[in-house]
Amino acid sequence: MVRLRYGRAMMALVVDTDVGTDDIAALALLHLRNAHLSALCTVRGLTRPRIGAAILSKVLLRPCRLEASTRLAVPAPPLDMALQCAEGQHLFVDTWRAFHERELATRLLGTSEQEGHSNDDVGLTAGLRETGCKGNEAVLQTGMYLDSADVLEDALRSDSTTVLALGPLTSIAHALEAVLGDKANERAPAKPLCELIWCGGVLPGFGNEPPVSVTAFQSGAEWNAFADIRATQNVLVHHASKFARPITLIPLNVSALAFDVDVLASAAALTSEKGHGAKLLVNAMELCAPQVYDLMAAVYYLQPSLFQCEWVSLAVDDGGRFQVIQRFQTEDEARGNGANIRAVIDADRDGIHAWLKSVLQESVQDTPPS
Repeated sequence: MVRLRYGRAMMALVVDTDVGTDDIAALALLHLRNAHLSALCTVRGLTRPRIGAAILSKVLLRPCRLEASTRLAVPAPPLDMALQCAEGQHLFVDTWRAFHERELATRLLGTSEQEGHSNDDVGLTAGLRETGCKGNEAVLQTGMYLDSADVLEDALRSDSTTVLALGPLTSIAHALEAVLGDKANERAPAKPLCELIWCGGVLPGFGNEPPVSVTAFQSGAEWNAFADIRATQNVLVHHASKFARPITLIPLNVSALAFDVDVLASAAALTSEKGHGAKLLVNAMELCAPQVYDLMAAVYYLQPSLFQCEWVSLAVDDGGRFQVIQRFQTEDEARGNGANIRAVIDADRDGIHAWLKSVLQESVQDTPPS
């Protein structure tokens, strides 16, 4: 079995992402630490799935030479459009998505202002073409992606796979329903066997509760939970106990901890001409600074000893807000009460900061001369 540099046994890793800047930082970190990125699936959230897939190919897969080893998948209709937001919030979500795609196009991809500010597939495709992303333009037009439903169903059935979810749970909830309903296939287990780690939600009463300014909405709901509330409820409440392994929840209480990105950027200064992954990590972190959000999920996957967890059972209301129903001391106690959520409730911020700095510094030594 392949092992990461710091000793954590590594299974195949499937990442489901809505391609936020924090998601890109998480993927850059996973690449730097030699994680086995088996597949990247995009989900509609901060970025539309096909636009997100093209961006990932441009900024990560091609420059890091991962195209041959990492599959790229998008949801098929109608899941590419599915968002079960609270009533009356669709316009706000669409406006936020348009702003985010514009930021990615202009600041991370470096497209022109006119092209980067376009809010349609044609305009963003033109922006990608301008940056040399010719292959992705053809993919956008012909739809030559894998179906993320197939990729995620296979991942959920595998006991040697970790699914790292960095966006709304739309696609995972859909794949989970297919797995649980596949009783006719005797060769496929009718329950999920994978490890699932999701970054989302806010846990009330656990300290470090983020102010409203860094939650998605005045109601206190977090973006990944709010963007598809029904999917959040299905995975974390209705079907959580059916997972063979615990679901790890990394709430905004932890992912919104602030970091001194300037210090990390100075640590990566020596990589300016050497390590694309290190540059991508710092550039993406600077765009979402001082919080790192979904990057915390990658840190947890790589260095779980830097986090404190507690077993809980949850409820999720129709506004995407979380309620902790019960807390447990041990996994056996939680399982005995039908609970299967392992919530990350605190993190060693200084330890994480020092570790990230060391990762960036080591990338200089690990990168061959250009």
